[in-house]
Amino acid sequence: MPRALPFVRLAGVACALLLADYLVAFGTTFGRHVDRASVVNGPAGPHWERVVGATTRLVDTIDIGSLVLAALAIVALALARRLPGHALAAFVVIVGSVATCEALKPALRALDPLGEDSRRLIAGSFPSGHSSVAMSVTLALMIAAPPAWRPAAAIVSAAYSAGVGIGLVLIFAHHPSDVIGAFLVTCAWGALACAGLARWARLHPGVDGEAGSPRVRAAALATLGAAAVVALLALAAARHADLSDVEPFGRLHTSFAGSSAAIVAFALAVPAALALLLERDLSGRDEARVRS
Repeated sequence: MPRALPFVRLAGVACALLLADYLVAFGTTFGRHVDRASVVNGPAGPHWERVVGATTRLVDTIDIGSLVLAALAIVALALARRLPGHALAAFVVIVGSVATCEALKPALRALDPLGEDSRRLIAGSFPSGHSSVAMSVTLALMIAAPPAWRPAAAIVSAAYSAGVGIGLVLIFAHHPSDVIGAFLVTCAWGALACAGLARWARLHPGVDGEAGSPRVRAAALATLGAAAVVALLALAAARHADLSDVEPFGRLHTSFAGSSAAIVAFALAVPAALALLLERDLSGRDEARVRS
């Protein structure tokens, strides 16, 4: 039978990491320094204008229109597969994630519990709304997609989330901690939505859950492993590398490279973790309904 507890645990881990992200970014000298040093404030090489133009176009793919279209397409996919529970869970992930980030941003700016928001290069920016949109669509697609498509959907959409997150830092719109915070908010909502879906499945005991495909689980684990490798490489780069003279982006320093790697790691790890739990705990009931 599907189990809600693993998803609740994942939501708890995401919330704990979100709190840690905020405390480090706002409450420690190290966190404030990394955020400040990662933001590229001004031209960073001879191709800077082209890079900023391309990055801005990527970020501008996120607006209210694209969000509504993506949400409708994902819900329609789940309904076409005759999985109304998955459709509702996907919708909850998108709406809950975006609404939470949009509510937290002005609330944290107004309250400023650690008293450091005004000293940041970009005030009132935690967590990133654009990043929450990108990652919420990623996780909603994970929930609605057939299990066989899930690894590919996770990798492609996570790459998009990572690109948007790094782009927001590159164009001086957000700090890295803002992006990672948004990913963690969305992770919590994705896990809670799946916990609700698991609970709904347990209330319909006529069909038992089934284990997911070993190949799909292996792909999810491999994605998690890739995220861990990226995180270790980022740590090594931050400790030993000096990228200040690398052309054509001479002002993209080590902090930017390390923060970008951390964004990529979280962009991979969040959907991979959810995919792993989905394959283990949720693949049974609705898939059985499709076969019936």
